Amino acid sequence: MKQALLLLPSRSYRASGFMSACASVEAEIIIGVDSEQVSEGMAGGLVKRFNFSDPEYGARQILDFAKGRDFCSVIPTEEESVPLAAHAAAILNIEHNSVDSVLACQNKDLLRSRLSAYGLPQPAFTFRDFEAVKQGWVPEIFPCVIKPTSLSGSCGVVRVNEESEFLSAFNRVKKIAFRHSVVTPSGLLVEEYLPGREIAVDALIHDGEVHVLAVFGKPDPLDGPYFPESIYLTLSRSSQSELDDVESILAEGVTALGLTKGPVHAEFRINSSGIYLLEIAARSIGGQCGSCLSFDNGKKLEQVIVEYYLGENAPPYLLDERSFGIMMLQVEKNGVLRSIQGLERAQSQANIDSINITLPIGQVVEALPEARSYLGFIFASSSDIRETEGALRRARAAIEIVIS
Repeated sequence: MKQALLLLPSRSYRASGFMSACASVEAEIIIGVDSEQVSEGMAGGLVKRFNFSDPEYGARQILDFAKGRDFCSVIPTEEESVPLAAHAAAILNIEHNSVDSVLACQNKDLLRSRLSAYGLPQPAFTFRDFEAVKQGWVPEIFPCVIKPTSLSGSCGVVRVNEESEFLSAFNRVKKIAFRHSVVTPSGLLVEEYLPGREIAVDALIHDGEVHVLAVFGKPDPLDGPYFPESIYLTLSRSSQSELDDVESILAEGVTALGLTKGPVHAEFRINSSGIYLLEIAARSIGGQCGSCLSFDNGKKLEQVIVEYYLGENAPPYLLDERSFGIMMLQVEKNGVLRSIQGLERAQSQANIDSINITLPIGQVVEALPEARSYLGFIFASSSDIRETEGALRRARAAIEIVIS
């Protein structure tokens, strides 16, 4: 029987999806976790704690644990697990993305530099250390966007429109970076603001080729000052020629970064000047967004990923022809979550598949740019992308969220 190691951070929204995927295959899969709160007695003893925050040390832990086992793959699930998976695969001599390539994906300054050096259009950008800004440095171009180099999910991303706003915004993002970054930051990325619309792409790298799994349209404008992820929709409203260009640019980006295997998630901004590859992550889409997808034979995204790493299947994968959509319920202000009302009315809207509230009543919550968590997710599907979008908006309108 095949053996594999799946690395699942405790804060993952996708634990149930990946656990179900592991249960569906004929393989012994060890679940590597990062928290003592997760019992090592779960899953018949197939759960083991490793150090995710220090991936080199964590990889040595995995090497010791792997003695007497024959792991065929190390499977990352979320952003926090990607470096450990790469280090572990390297030390176990398992085919995987290199440590260098995944670290380039997680450092936005390095990502920009490598994509730019490869000739891919990028916004003008510079990394500025805290001391330079303290001494009075300001960008020449406004509006600009300030962001930490290592955080995801729009955490710490702020648009600044003029010089008078810059220092206070920079210091705010600095506090966020120190609070949430795994590695102590020395500065922030400051880049030109690009107008336009955004799409996201999930793909899988196999035998040196990029195979697109799903393209998500983002119907809500992302103009700032903060950049909340709200609605993702398939199938994208982009033209086929545009999608072909997006796939080609993604393949170039993958090559530029040195990625060679497994899922990738990419974000693009498109305007009259062209298609800009903003980010590539060496993992599938985060949160519960992937849960809305359904592939041939009814397989979910997590099952496709696990089976791929086990060598049980290979691209292409056929996405269901229905339109799938998900709405992230954002925290709109700081405070305590007092109540969420109207869920039954929202659930009863046509084409709504499910609503999942992920934060408990009574929890202290934060809005962007400090936020790192959603209140929950609304899932919808239909035969038409406009109907799917309409269902999500009607369901959201039926929900009353009280934060005080």
